[in-house]
Amino acid sequence: MDLLLLPYLEDDDMGNAKFYYFPEPDARQLRTIDLGEKLGELFSEFQYDVSESISRGGRRYLSHGLQREFVTIQRDRMILGEDVAIKLESMQNHLDRGGYVSFCADADKAYIHPLLNTVEQGSATQLFGSNPFKDITGANLPVTGDYVTIQTDSPTSIIEKSKIAGVDSSFSSSTGGNITFNPKMVYTYPERAFARYYRFWPTLRRAASDIGQNIITNENGRLFSLNIRLYLDTHTLFNFHSGFDGIDRSPNFKPSEVPAASGGSNPFTSVGGISSTDRIQGLAILNEIARQQGKSIV
Repeated sequence: MDLLLLPYLEDDDMGNAKFYYFPEPDARQLRTIDLGEKLGELFSEFQYDVSESISRGGRRYLSHGLQREFVTIQRDRMILGEDVAIKLESMQNHLDRGGYVSFCADADKAYIHPLLNTVEQGSATQLFGSNPFKDITGANLPVTGDYVTIQTDSPTSIIEKSKIAGVDSSFSSSTGGNITFNPKMVYTYPERAFARYYRFWPTLRRAASDIGQNIITNENGRLFSLNIRLYLDTHTLFNFHSGFDGIDRSPNFKPSEVPAASGGSNPFTSVGGISSTDRIQGLAILNEIARQQGKSIV
């Protein structure tokens, strides 16, 4: 398993770091945890499941499996103290039971957009679609000078970073629009891709090996610190991609359906207009049919 470490440097112009999540079970209300300050440290680790074999003639073969990005979030001696520590401890229980959260190191730039065109190597201008998380993190817009991560799903895992050189004047979080990058695209993307602010991770989960470990520590019950490691669940993330193949995989919520603001339905439990209950019941029926045919469906 290979690791690629990306360090984090604090910027004085950054907004506060924030977590967002819908507590399971029920998950009807959005919870936002504002740390009230910037982070102290942020590390990104890319872990690759790779198998290697060498032929008798010396030719090398690589087989790529799962790729995951692990993010370590740290803030020593949080200025909001125990008031924010107890909120984070409640969030830990949600994570330890399998839920996921969104996190951005700069909440003013928490945005992600599906790319609606096929991204070609050397191209500069890309067409963005609607931000599927806009009703959770707010209608934040990309601006010139922002650094952005462009990526596909695992196991293809084509990932690069670029800088925004220009944004259409008509661009909005609801409709998207054209954005120009400099440097130009390094790769060609043969499948669906997302572009997101490079310090925003919309679907973070906790690895099984970390479950149960406290994310909050204290010094004499007075000074409280945060240290948490999460990975980006790209399978869940790409369920929110509207796609360019005619299949609407993204909720693309309307402003009137904002869960926190209007008491609307929770987007994390309904995709493509199908509720989680309906999906579970449908899967059970398919599994029963497959069992009768001597097959199985995961």
